[in-house]
Formats: sequence, C-alpha cells, structure tokens
Amino acid sequence: MKHGARFVDETGNTYGRLKVVHQDGVNKHGKVWWLCQCSCGSAPIHILGSQLRSGVIKSCKCLRIETIKAQSTETHGHAKGGVVSSIYKSWQSMILRCTNSKHKSYPCYGGATPPVKIHSAWMSFEEFLQDLGNKPTGTQLGRLLDLGDYTPGNCFWMTQLEQNVNRRNHNSLRKMGLLN
Repeated sequence: MKHGARFVDETGNTYGRLKVVHQDGVNKHGKVWWLCQCSCGSAPIHILGSQLRSGVIKSCKCLRIETIKAQSTETHGHAKGGVVSSIYKSWQSMILRCTNSKHKSYPCYGGATPPVKIHSAWMSFEEFLQDLGNKPTGTQLGRLLDLGDYTPGNCFWMTQLEQNVNRRNHNSLRKMGLLN
C-alpha cells in the first residue's frame, strides 16, 4: 500500500454481485487486491479495490453474459446470439454518430452545429423498424440531401447511387451559397 494512503477495509462489503471475502495482496503500485465471491457461485476472483468502488467490475462476468443473452433474444429478432441484421447495424450506427462523442463521424452529426438529432421514438429499434420498414438489399440509411435530423419523412433507404446524387446535390447547393 502507498505510504500515507488511507486504507479502507472492504471485507464483507458487497459491490454488485460481488462480496468481498478478504484482502489478497498489494500490486506494485500499492493498490490493494481483494478476493471476492460472486453471487452466482463461480470460483472466487481477485479485483482491485478501485475497480470495486467505481463499479467497473460488478460480477465474475456472469452479469455481462446474462446481458448479452437478454439482448440476443429481443422480440424484433434482429440481434440473435450476438449476430445483428443489416438494418440493426444501420440503426446502431445512426445512434452512435449522433450520440457518441468518441465515434469518428460524431463531429459531422451529433457534434455538428446545429447537431443532427434523432426522432425520440427512434431511440427504440422497434419504432425505427416500424417507421422505415425492412432494409432492401443494397441500400443504406440516408437523409434528404444529407440535411436535417433523422426523422420519419426525412430518412429513406437509399442505394449507393442515390446517396452519391444526394451528396452532389447537397454540395452544389452549398457552393451556390444556399446552404451553410
């Protein structure tokens, strides 16, 4: 343990599904390892105290496995067993572009001025699927002239050729000074 650091005895505490059994050593940086037992009954695991307290680790991995299984049995049938359909990937990509500041396209979507927003009901895949219908083969999600928000009436399944024409028209309008 680091000299002068305040030691907190975690023995008996519960974090998520993990109950702390006892201290189990110190790493080279002076951080305390704890032996923990998961409520699922698996073999005990060693976890750093900081990981327990921050909530980074909540189980022996059983919680993660259960979450993946639950997601894979969604009623829409587009994400079974960890395999997602093309339309589900399009929906996920739309969400990430507009909401995840670490996504490579975020600056052009959620981080743009004004930001590209998503119709609130479309945060649910089922609503998105109901509004746009199944994705025809060889198409991708597009917005009219690549402008505006992701909303019913402004989004369509477009072929690559249609997407290219969409972009050219958008760029032409921008060059003419009709768009920012």
